[in-house]
Amino acid sequence: MPGAGALTPENPSPNPWLPILQSTLVHPDDHLCKLQRALVHFASLYGARPAGHFAPFANAAAPLEGAEVLDGSLFIRVAGLTAARVGWMREGQEDMGWDRHGFFF
Repeated sequence: MPGAGALTPENPSPNPWLPILQSTLVHPDDHLCKLQRALVHFASLYGARPAGHFAPFANAAAPLEGAEVLDGSLFIRVAGLTAARVGWMREGQEDMGWDRHGFFF
């Protein structure tokens, strides 16, 4: 019988990056790996930043609506949304490709 603090099959990893990176490694598009690698790198640098930390980077010339509520979880959230868009192939989804809507393709 597992110990009281053991991980369960329903929650095998407390690290949200592990499933994202595992799925990224087997994805056929190398651009996904490059993007996720950059996001995990910046999360390691800025992932513990509190809400509002990025607000000073928005200015009148380039306003960023909602910058006052952005925190360090931005990077893991972008990584998860990206994985959802291109497909969790390791988990059985098909390769859905990049969304080029708005790029006039």
